[in-house]
Amino acid sequence: TPGIGVVATIPSADRLRFELSLAKDAYQRGDVDLTTAMIESRGRSWIESASAVEALSFLEEVRSHLPAAARGHIWSHYNLCLARLFSGDRVSPEWFSRPMEAAAATYGIDLLIRAERMEFSRRSGALADALGIANGLRTELAGVESHRQDARSAYVIGTAHFLLGNLLRHGGQYDLAWDYINRAQALFVPGLPAHDTELAHCYYAKQVCIAVTGKS
Repeated sequence: TPGIGVVATIPSADRLRFELSLAKDAYQRGDVDLTTAMIESRGRSWIESASAVEALSFLEEVRSHLPAAARGHIWSHYNLCLARLFSGDRVSPEWFSRPMEAAAATYGIDLLIRAERMEFSRRSGALADALGIANGLRTELAGVESHRQDARSAYVIGTAHFLLGNLLRHGGQYDLAWDYINRAQALFVPGLPAHDTELAHCYYAKQVCIAVTGKS
C-alpha cells in the first residue's frame, strides 16, 4: 500500500513513533485487530526504543481493557513483562502462568509463553523449575521444523531457541548455547521489527559465547 512506502522513508526513531501513533489511533477507533497486529509485530521493538515510556503506557492501557484470553492482552502482557525484566525489577514466573499458556495456545504462541516461564524461573532463582521446562522444550523443539514458517511461528520458535541458549550460557555450556542461539538467528526474519530486536540479542549472545570459548 502507499502507506508502507511512507513508513519506509521515515528515519528509525521517527518511524517507531509513527507506528506507535498508528496503533494508538487504531485502538481509539476500536480496531482491536489492527491494534493487536501492530503490538504483535512491533511491540517488541517499541520497548527497547526511545519511545519505550510512551509504548509501555499504551501497552498497559491495552492490557487492562482487553480480556485476559485475548491475543492483544497476551502480547501486551508479554512485552510489559519483558520490559520489567530488562529494567532489573524483581520478576515472577507466574507472570507466564499455565492458564495464560493455555489461552495462548489458541493463537499458536503457547510455546513462547512456556519459554518465558522458563526464563523468568531462571532469573528469579528457581533453577530446578527452569530445567524442568527446558528439558521439555528441548524435546518439543527437536520435533519442530527449524525453518522460517510464517512470521509469528518463526518468532515463537526462534525465541524459544534463544531462551534455551540463555539457560545454557547460565550453566556454562557455551558451545551448546551457541548452537541454540545460532538456530534462533537462522529463524528470525531480518527486516521485521520484532525479529530485528531479537536478532540484535542473538548477535550479542553469540559474541559472549565466542569470547568465552575462543571459538569463532
